[in-house]
This record gives sequence, C-alpha cells and structure tokens, in this order.
Amino acid sequence: MASTSTPVRIPRGIPLALARALGVGLLGVGLVLPMLERVLRPDEEPAPPVPAEVLTLRPELITLEGGTFQMGSPDDEGEDDEHPQHEVTVSPFAICRTEVTQGQYEAVMGENPSNCDYGCGRTLPVQNVSWEDAARFLNRLSARENELRADEAEWTALRKCYNEETWAWDEGCTGYRLPTEAEWEYAARAGSTGAYSFGDEEAKLGRYAWYDANAGGEVHEVGTKQPNRWGLWDMHGNVWEWVYDWYAPYTAEASRDPAYKNTGLYHILRGGSFYGAASGLRSASRDGLRPSGRGRNSGFRCVRGPRPQHGS
Repeated sequence: MASTSTPVRIPRGIPLALARALGVGLLGVGLVLPMLERVLRPDEEPAPPVPAEVLTLRPELITLEGGTFQMGSPDDEGEDDEHPQHEVTVSPFAICRTEVTQGQYEAVMGENPSNCDYGCGRTLPVQNVSWEDAARFLNRLSARENELRADEAEWTALRKCYNEETWAWDEGCTGYRLPTEAEWEYAARAGSTGAYSFGDEEAKLGRYAWYDANAGGEVHEVGTKQPNRWGLWDMHGNVWEWVYDWYAPYTAEASRDPAYKNTGLYHILRGGSFYGAASGLRSASRDGLRPSGRGRNSGFRCVRGPRPQHGS
C-alpha cells in the first residue's frame, strides 16, 4: 500500500502528426500525447477553451514566450518562505494546459497509483504520486514518444531529463520534465500581480479552483473550472503540483531561469489542492514533501524547455 501522507508546510527559515497517428486508442485508455500550440505573448488572450471531452483525450502544451515578473509575495501577504519578493526572468517554455490525468498516467506507466478514497477516474488528475513517480513518468513519456515516432525521417529522439539512479536533471534534455518553481509561478500568475491569477478577491476563487469550500473532499475532472488568462486550468486547486526545485529560502537578488538543484529535505509543491484552504491556493504559496513521499493531494503537470530543445 502506498503512503498517503499529506504535504506539510516547510519549516520557515506533440506534433499534430503524432496525435493523428495515435488516435484515441493508445494502450486502451484513450491517451494522445500533448501537442505543441503557438506561442502566447504575456499580454495576449488565449484561444477559446478546448471542450472537456477533447481535452481529456488530447492534452495540449501551450508555449509561453517568457518574461520578467515579481516572484513571491509582497510584504503584506503570505507566509515567511514567500519573502522577499524578487525579480525573476524565465525563458520560453511549453506547459501542459491541465494536470496529468489518471488515464494518462496509467497509459504510460501501466498502473494508477491514485487513492480512490479521494476520487478515481480517467479524467481526474492523478494523485498520490511522489516527486520520483512524476520524474519517472516524464522519462517514460519521452521514451514512448520516441518509440511511436521512430519511423519519421526528421524525428530526433527526445533525451530523457532525469537520471533515475541519482535523480539529477540533465538541463540539456529534449524530453518532458517538471517545471521549475519559477516557471510554475510565472505560468500561474499569467501576467497578474495579485494573490491569485484573477486578482485579490477570494470570493471569486470558486470560479477557478476546486478547494475545501467546494470540492467535497475529492479531486474533480481537469479543465472544468475557468482557466487563467493564458488558458491553463487548475493552476489553483484540485491537486498540489510538484515542481523540480528542492526547497530553499528566497533571496532578494534578481535571477534568470533559477532552479534550486542542491539536495535538501523537500521538493516543492505548488498551487494548493481540493483539500486546502483558500490561502494555500495563492499564486505564491509554497509547500513541500520528501521526494519519495506520496500525498493524497499531490500531482503534477509537464513542461518542455527552455534549456535547449533541439530536434523537437
């Protein structure tokens, strides 16, 4: 039996051709690997939402142009580990519009680790996964795409991002990976500066998120609330999302494409969950769990880039 420990507050201090080739029958659960959309500028409205039934079968990657933002919380908001607010620049990267679903995870890994006490189903976000589970899935997803596209003359195989013995990140990888903490917050904010992607009004949160006030103690189908203005669903709530970084306190210095790679006790989780209070769903809120720990509300979404994605 997998552990169902809950994340704890850290102590202070794919191309269209592939989608068509796969159809909806991969491994019997209807998975089609992500497709790459056009680049969205930070000030640009996203395309109309994809219907939920299509989204379930064809999760998409949106390529964000990158830019500079204030990471963390201002002095009058948030927890100690969200300070100081500091300037961060991120390079372009592609991020999945939804959290990885249980159907997708099972299609790639051959099992569904989710705790059904909190909801099981193909269109629900996978939960009860560790950071190591997520990294292993992303490696396998890259390998699976290589297998499916091996006969394409112009195809250059995706290089896996994680060494599964040491869990070191190959930053020159061309495959799927977890977002860095900075990439995640940049995507979640979607150009906003308030507590949430839609501003500071907590009363609006139910339009965008599944959390303790409306989720009934269970996860819900991805993409059923409103997306943020860049077209990303469930960046607030549903499941906490693993990011690459080990936990470290913030510093005031400006940085570009930061990623805390030194080994520590916790990997970071972002976004809050179906089981959490509104304060934990803020764009800057941080939580953490040991890399082998599995929480009833821990899931993830995938990205690619910006470290060079040659041959993709």
